[in-house]
Amino acid sequence: MLEICEVQVFGCEVGYYGEDCSKKCDHCKNNASCGIQNGECDRFGCATGYIKKGQSKTCEHLLNVEVYNDNSPDLTIVFLIVGPFAGLLVIVLCVLTLTCLLRQSGRKRGKQNNDQCQDLIEQDDEESPETLDDTILYTTVQIRSKSIKTTDLSSVIKTLERDTDKGFTEEFNSIPYGEQSDINCTVGKLLQNIPKNRFKTTFPYDHSRVVLQSSTDGDYINANFIKNTDDDVAYIASQGPKPKTVGDFWQMVWQENVFVIAMVTNLKEGKKIKCERYWPLSGNNKMLLETFTIQMLSEKAYANFAIHHLKLINRKTQEIRQIAHLQYTSWPDHGTPNPLELLDFYRYVSKAMEQNSKEKLIVHCSAGIGRTGTFIALDALHRQGVKKGKINIVEYVHTMREDRMNMIQNQSQYKFLYRVLYESFRTGSHLWPKDNFVQEVGTEMQTDKAVNLSNLRREFKDLESLKKTFDETETQIGLQNSYLNMTQNVLPATGRGSYYNAVPFSSFTTKHCIIAGQYPVQGAGIDLIRLLVDQDCSSLVLTHPLSEIPHSAEWFPKSSINYRVEISPSTKLTVDVNKQTIKIKDQSNDSWRKVSMYEIKAWNENLPHVLLYTIGSVRSRDHVDQNNKLVVLSRDGASRCGEFCAVYNAIQQLQQDQEVDMFTIVRQLQSRRPEMISDVNEYLRCCQIVADYIKSELEDTECRSTMKEENVYANT
Repeated sequence: MLEICEVQVFGCEVGYYGEDCSKKCDHCKNNASCGIQNGECDRFGCATGYIKKGQSKTCEHLLNVEVYNDNSPDLTIVFLIVGPFAGLLVIVLCVLTLTCLLRQSGRKRGKQNNDQCQDLIEQDDEESPETLDDTILYTTVQIRSKSIKTTDLSSVIKTLERDTDKGFTEEFNSIPYGEQSDINCTVGKLLQNIPKNRFKTTFPYDHSRVVLQSSTDGDYINANFIKNTDDDVAYIASQGPKPKTVGDFWQMVWQENVFVIAMVTNLKEGKKIKCERYWPLSGNNKMLLETFTIQMLSEKAYANFAIHHLKLINRKTQEIRQIAHLQYTSWPDHGTPNPLELLDFYRYVSKAMEQNSKEKLIVHCSAGIGRTGTFIALDALHRQGVKKGKINIVEYVHTMREDRMNMIQNQSQYKFLYRVLYESFRTGSHLWPKDNFVQEVGTEMQTDKAVNLSNLRREFKDLESLKKTFDETETQIGLQNSYLNMTQNVLPATGRGSYYNAVPFSSFTTKHCIIAGQYPVQGAGIDLIRLLVDQDCSSLVLTHPLSEIPHSAEWFPKSSINYRVEISPSTKLTVDVNKQTIKIKDQSNDSWRKVSMYEIKAWNENLPHVLLYTIGSVRSRDHVDQNNKLVVLSRDGASRCGEFCAVYNAIQQLQQDQEVDMFTIVRQLQSRRPEMISDVNEYLRCCQIVADYIKSELEDTECRSTMKEENVYANT
């Protein structure tokens, strides 16, 4: 069946026109859209039985036209005029239908010609279109003539989301998809090059493909140069290397003077191989290829990505270059990532590119079109928005697809691009080098708060404006299980059999390794035991004394239907921190789960010392990761939990990067549980505790340095 695609034009939704878009297009043939200024049905004309009237050129029913006016044309004449146009329209539609059928037939013949090579390449699974099929015929493509102001993105997104994302569907479908018939695409289909392609229908266009200069196996690699919004070549979009194309990939990196690689896929997702590993393991820090040697200089792991600093050695010329390789590891298969998490990764990519701003950035996933196109568009359009205050998403996606087919693969990625760009323009940088952070916190403590608004207070004010609100649908499960909640106004956004009022969080370095929740209510102590066992928890922090928690004595019974529990006597670590060890065994097996429980007995002016000591104990004695999670409990699962998690993550960031971004840390916590850090004093208290940690680290460093000097002097 032939489908004629409607296109949304900037300024009005499809079917409306006029200065305020309040006038509706009526009676256009094939329900087509009309001109946004005068409402004229300019694509196919008026529907049968209607005719353009006067200078307005809108369609009016023939019976309503003033045919009885002496100056008006006779009704018969009107039909004589309209008739030939209607016949011509039918002929045009027939030609278009025949063209579409011939193109489909050509595709089938091309598929038959390539059958001999299908055992050498993979099927386009994740990287195949989800919203379009071969029966769609694009008769007209209208790119937005105007750009979107970055400040208007929120309202534009709401408009496009109406009627079950109707606007997103129409806009995405308006951009040409698939291999464009007027763009040559021959080299990638040559018999000798087909084994180098990861997917059977994703080829580089000839005019923009990367041509290898010094390869012993031809000049072909499945990669294209991509322009930015200023029409300058700024990116290389590539498929993920295959086992036999790893050398070609590094040849491309070398000859194109690339210093930063952004990888937006895992090597394997589920049972599918997405990309061949083309850099050395951290333990085996060297990879030898025909021309190049790659060495691992350093590796840093973050919650959602990893950064590898590599040394690339050209053994023919003896030249050496350092490459920053950044791999995003949290892009879900057949989905889109959390916008804030991807923006965190994007910040590190941008920082790496600052040192090589004039060089090209390589971006790749598996096929090099879906995730790759989304990330390139994020970078290009964010830079355009920062520079000009406006962006043109439709136009840029169209531009990318002229250089590499199917960039931004499906509608969910296209909608995600809008959302992640919206988030990228909402706030600026809040990153503090540790010395500056201590100085800023000191200034805050001396500021006349009634008169001046410090930088830290401005940060909290911005957080309040950005805080997410969950609707009733998102909190439905929490509402249904309200009898299991100690505090009713803090509910998780996710029958009794699996419910616990707790939310997973990521630490700065490990994904989903922290769980923040409420204390169990009376009669639900067994649920806490199930949480600790089922979620592989090895540490439990209680932010109130056990004596103040109702029914805490029933939490850990010696035996129950499903579990055996053993708990050690309480040990006083400090005046305000006690520790006990809990051992839990499922009755169905012989393995025990050991949990270290830390009881914070006071939340007062001594809190900086208490939190830093507890966090230090957890990190040094209990290795927290996805197999040994940390649980933090409070009365409502938000207050106190939020402060503990914020300080915990800030300390990790300081140890990893020697800088802190409390704003982003708290914002990510609030995206999961908005009630966390809900008061400015909580935010400032977190900052003060982190500043105290930095000062203690500096004092320890100075002390060790002094002791070293004294030892040297004594030896002398």
